[in-house]
Parts: sequence; C-alpha cells; structure tokens
Amino acid sequence: MTEHVTFACDIGSTRRGRFGWVRIADDTGVASHPTTGSDISGLVEALANDLIIGHKVSLGIEAPLFIPIPDSATELSIGREHEGDRSCFAPAGSAVALLMLHQMAWMFRQLSSSLRARCLDLKYCFALEEWGESPGTLLIWEAFVSRRGHHENDADRHVRDALLAAKQFRQQFSNGWPHYANTIHIRQGSSSLSLIDVALLYATASADIAGLHRSNIQVVSIP
Repeated sequence: MTEHVTFACDIGSTRRGRFGWVRIADDTGVASHPTTGSDISGLVEALANDLIIGHKVSLGIEAPLFIPIPDSATELSIGREHEGDRSCFAPAGSAVALLMLHQMAWMFRQLSSSLRARCLDLKYCFALEEWGESPGTLLIWEAFVSRRGHHENDADRHVRDALLAAKQFRQQFSNGWPHYANTIHIRQGSSSLSLIDVALLYATASADIAGLHRSNIQVVSIP
C-alpha cells in the first residue's frame, strides 16, 4: 500500500529560526506522530527520502503561491478574492511571498539535485486527481492561515502553524479525495501568475512556461 505523507512548512526567516516544517505519515488510517523541524535542509532530505521510496507526498506552503495580474490598471494592487485584510499585496503578504520564492527556488533546486543523483526526476502536480494516480509525485498546495489561526509568537509558533496546516489538509482531502473548490481565488477580470512555477522553472524542475499562468493551485484555508 502506498503511504500518504503530508508535509507543510511555515515560511519565515531561516536565519532567525522563523522557518518551521512538519511531516505526518499515515499508512493505517491513524496519523503517526509528526516529525518536525526548523532546518530547511532537513525538509529537503525528508521530502527526497519519501519521494525516492515512492510515497504519495504533498507539500503545503504557508505563503501566497499565485498572484493576480489584472486586465485593467485600476485593479492593480488588489489582492485575491476572499483574502480579507490579509491581501497578498499587503506588507506581510508581499514579504512572505518574496521569501517563499527565494526559499522554494533554493529548495526545489536542492531536491531536484538529490533525486537526480538517484536517477529520478522531481515529479510534481497541483491537481488532486493527478496526484492520486501517481506515487512518487509531489502535490503542491497553498496553506492560508488566517490571523486567528496563527499561534502566539513563541519559539514553536512556526512548527505549530505548519502542523495546523498539515492536519487541516488531511482532514479535507484524506477521505476519498473529494473535489474542493478554493475559497481564495483570482478575481474576475484578472489572470494568474504562479510564483511557485517561477521557483520550479528556476530550479530546472520544470520547463513548463505555460505553468506561469496556472490557476488550479489548491488553497487550504485555516480560519
């Protein structure tokens, strides 16, 4: 039986210990004790190990993975639908989006290199249906943790936020993989620019230029 492994990471400064990640594995229907860490290199190693084995691996990233590009100049600087006061263009959203791009470009480059050393390519997808049929493929999704969902600013906050996102993902998607309509999406009259595809292209994990317009990234909201 192919094991389903859920990863999530909370984006923050790696220099200041504000990056956190978690791994939850489940091969019996009951979640095992999670593995956690604050070292991004440890996350790369854990992802590579599970992908090499051929597990179904998902990775949630707590940062905007796509942004709107409007047709009209009057719609510039307006965030995504249903973000409320946590717009991807607000100072906090903009900062974490840029940091995510920086860190994920590095991480996917390292992950691709690690897999290629084992004669494997980094296979990834954004659609639940495609992932369900492809062991050894990384499903990438966005975690949107709202103001109330965030833990207090303590030493474990970033790991705990990542754990909250991972558990929410498993709750929403683990039982039968139902279709899930994103609450957060691009407004009518705008197209999508996928920041996560920029990171994948940089890391040479992808040559799919069309992916820059991707609009099917799953968003798991944690209120």
